[in-house]
Amino acid sequence: PWYATRLADNTTPEWMATAGGVSNTMFQMGSLLSPWVIGQAYKLTDSYALAWPILAVVAALGAVFTGLIKAHPNK
Repeated sequence: PWYATRLADNTTPEWMATAGGVSNTMFQMGSLLSPWVIGQAYKLTDSYALAWPILAVVAALGAVFTGLIKAHPNK
């Protein structure tokens, strides 16, 4: 996957496992929280129409922040 390649390109070998663990934790948090967010949006509006833009914005922010990762200067 793209994010794994991005991590490999931008971390030193000593930090590869830590970077991968943090990345996987963030993905799992998204998997855990998404149903709750959708449920809360549905509960507030009686419609799923609000949930999809919220999830799209969060996904776009994740892509932007991933794109901001700079290469390690000592690599």
